[in-house]
Amino acid sequence: MKTINIIISIIFFAMLALSCSKGEVTPEMKTKAEAFNQEGLELFSKGSFEDALSKFKDASKANPQNPEYPNNMGNCYLQTNKLKEAKVLFEQAISMRKDIPMYYFNLGMALLNMKNDDEALKNMEKAASLDEKYYSPWLYTGIIYYKQKIFDKAETAWKKASSITENPEVENNLGMLYLETGRLDEAERRFNKAIKLDNRYPLAFYNLGVLYQKQKKYSDADTNYQQAIILNPENYTPYYNRAIVLGELGKNKEAIESLEKFLKYCPKDLSGPIQGAKKRIGELKKKV
Repeated sequence: MKTINIIISIIFFAMLALSCSKGEVTPEMKTKAEAFNQEGLELFSKGSFEDALSKFKDASKANPQNPEYPNNMGNCYLQTNKLKEAKVLFEQAISMRKDIPMYYFNLGMALLNMKNDDEALKNMEKAASLDEKYYSPWLYTGIIYYKQKIFDKAETAWKKASSITENPEVENNLGMLYLETGRLDEAERRFNKAIKLDNRYPLAFYNLGVLYQKQKKYSDADTNYQQAIILNPENYTPYYNRAIVLGELGKNKEAIESLEKFLKYCPKDLSGPIQGAKKRIGELKKKV
């Protein structure tokens, strides 16, 4: 019996040593980590990403078993454009919990910003497969497919996003897809829906102007370009398109004024459009 007791004791102490070597997290350590994490989240919400990162690091040190903390650290790096660091931390979070869709989405965002669209797409689709009601992966899946000109898959993804949450961005995106593929009635419907959801969304007004210009509905195009300009007066693009429309309407003086506004706001490195606007102004002045 003494021999057995000695063996049991040896086994007990061996197990205790193994437990300590694995770095067992006590309830006190977990509580401390949660407090650090909460402080980090509050700092993150205020845009203090470096300070938030420090708190998330403290949380991870106190409880290295919680994947939320490397994920939160990764988000700080993502916000500060340290994409390689963000990628490593999102992968770490996934290695700890493979069933959390947000971790795959965040990794997808890091990869997308690293211009690795194919790997980003895999992670977006993985996130969506884990939670079909997760809006953001469907939105960005559509964006990636649209960039790749795989329009049928982009449409499917954006329609899924639209069915989850009514959002002006995804409605505008669908409108652009339909405009590019010649489905003009459907494009008009989507642009108008985007405006209905947010009547201060300049891009939807601009795109609706493009649609009407394409259909030679110049007065309607002008109305929408004007609204896009009112909402974002420093965006140079609508001024150029509006000048073309005004020229078609015979409003040459107004067209010149619109082109001059274009030149005021257009980036100086866009030499081609700038030269084109100047040439157009010269032509219009002969008609005034």
